[in-house]
Formats: sequence, structure tokens, C-alpha cells
Amino acid sequence: MPYLVFAFFDQIINRFVQAGKVGNANVYKDTKGSLKLFTSSTKLLFTDISQTFLNNYEIFLRRLGLAETSMAVYLRTLKALFNKAIQEKLVQLNYYPFKEFNITNFNAATQKRAITKEELKKIENLEIYPANPLSEARQYFLFSYYGQGINFINIAQL
Repeated sequence: MPYLVFAFFDQIINRFVQAGKVGNANVYKDTKGSLKLFTSSTKLLFTDISQTFLNNYEIFLRRLGLAETSMAVYLRTLKALFNKAIQEKLVQLNYYPFKEFNITNFNAATQKRAITKEELKKIENLEIYPANPLSEARQYFLFSYYGQGINFINIAQL
């Protein structure tokens, strides 16, 4: 009996929530939502997902104006879901559509946003009166920078 993709999404999302992996659950929820938007249906079977389906889904995501990284995440998530379905014997391996569809073609590299050493020196040497709120902001920034990018939540917890 063919298995419903969205029902399996719900099972996997539930497993992630139970395991406390809320971030993973959210990625699966987002992917499920985009697939529902693409298919305009609640009944999608694993056997419906073919290479043509994946190509059309990619075109759909591009038309939405998604970044390459977002498209790669959605497609990687769908691929992972398909792999889990095969492992759990919900779909046969011969229906696997990712043999020919290459996710690595997406430019998933995040553009570097680091500042230069010269810019850092300017921030360090900028004359700011200690009473100015910018002085404290600069101290937090420099602490984060020299702490190898420690995020501000972790700084606050320290």
C-alpha cells in the first residue's frame, strides 16, 4: 500500500519534538509546508515523487525567489525523509528519485560577512566616552569577536 508523504512528515516531526530536537522539527515543518504549497494537495504519495517532480519543485522554489541555501535545505530534508521511509519499508528503493537529481548543484555556501582587520582596528580605536551606550555595545562586540564569534545569548548567560 502506498504511503502518504505528509503523514510520514508528521511522524518524523513528532519524533524530533519528543527527542527535544525542535530545530530539526522546524526544518521538516517548513519543508512540509513548501511541498503542500507546491502540490496544492494533502495527499502526496512517495511513489508520486519522481525526478520530474523534483525538477518541477525546484522550479517552483526558484519562482518563489528562495535563496539557493533554502532550496538546498528543503531538498536535502525531502531526501532524508525519503531515505527514512525506505529504511522503515514504507516505500521501495526502486522509487528513489534522488539517484539522478543532484542536490550538490545548489550553491549552498553562505556569503562571508567577516570584517577586515582594518575595520576591527577602527572599531577598537574609535574614541567613545565611557558613559555613551555605544561604549558598552563596542565592548560586547569585541568580546564576541575575540571569543571566536560567541553569540550574544551565551554572553548574556555568562
